[in-house]
Amino acid sequence: MENIFIRDAEHGINFQTNLDRVGQVEKIYMRNIHMDEVQTAMFMFQMDYLTYRGNNFPTAFNGFFLSNLTCRLSQNYAFKIVGVAQQHIERIYLENISVTRSISDDLIVYTRDIVANNVVVNEQSWKLPVGAKKKN
Repeated sequence: MENIFIRDAEHGINFQTNLDRVGQVEKIYMRNIHMDEVQTAMFMFQMDYLTYRGNNFPTAFNGFFLSNLTCRLSQNYAFKIVGVAQQHIERIYLENISVTRSISDDLIVYTRDIVANNVVVNEQSWKLPVGAKKKN
């Protein structure tokens, strides 16, 4: 996906599933995406979307490459990346991303291998979550 403008949305980029769905989402490439205002998050994963019917077959998410993204205002998070204990969200590469204003701290749990290069949130270099890596 590339060359997109999002004026006003509940979510900017949103991957959603629930624990009953199983499957794999991988090798996703996005670039040149510009957002004016989002309500929940500029970039998010929802592994608890809708309902949970008692099964335990989480979707595997890995290999996300995002570059040249901007967001003027996120009413909550810049990044909400929440996996589950039995299925971490893996290999997210973020490059040249700017969020001018984000109201809340990011929510990032059950992830592996987040790599960031030139990511700025609230006019500050983005602080990577524990276990993430910054490109040298």
